[in-house]
Amino acid sequence: MMNKRTFWTKADWTLLLPFAIFVTAFVIHYYMVIHFYENLYQYHDENVRNEIINAEKQVYNVNLVGNSLLFLFVVISTILSLNIGFLFFNYQFKFKEICTVVLKSSIIIALIYLILPIVMLIETNVYSFEELYKIEFRYTLSRYLTDFSPIWTRNFLESFSIIQIVYISLLTIGIKYVMNWNYKKSVLNVIKIYGVGFLIWHGFALIMDVNFHQ
Repeated sequence: MMNKRTFWTKADWTLLLPFAIFVTAFVIHYYMVIHFYENLYQYHDENVRNEIINAEKQVYNVNLVGNSLLFLFVVISTILSLNIGFLFFNYQFKFKEICTVVLKSSIIIALIYLILPIVMLIETNVYSFEELYKIEFRYTLSRYLTDFSPIWTRNFLESFSIIQIVYISLLTIGIKYVMNWNYKKSVLNVIKIYGVGFLIWHGFALIMDVNFHQ
């Protein structure tokens, strides 16, 4: 059996898991929603049915591109943040191992896209891509805001979710084995380095939001 250190440091087939899960999830999304609308409107006029299905496909395509770019951004920005942080604090590390930890930790981010259809099946009888991709935002701190809250506040709090906590926890475990640290040191350094990158990005995003909505 592979030990924990080997799992977090070895560049093997498991590096492809996040991408495989992500692609699988979006294939499931597509056929689940399209099949629902084909059955729902099977006795309606063909033009009406096609118009509704094509509208859903447009929402799907936009979200596929948007979520793909977001997923890649999270992975790449985390890799850059950790590497820059370790260089700044003069820690000895291997770039390849940091990349391996980040990719394996990102499995949890990909898994959320597999979980979304299950949540939608439980919560609602109406299937649509628009509702599907809204589900994740209902489980962030933004759910406690009112409709009159500033858009920049909402965007910032949408970043704090259970997935974010699990992702950081996995990064902490992986960094512990890569750097041969204890859990306390790993937690402090990951939060410190990842947190700085997180704040810089969201500081920039907040400025853009404020300027855009003025």
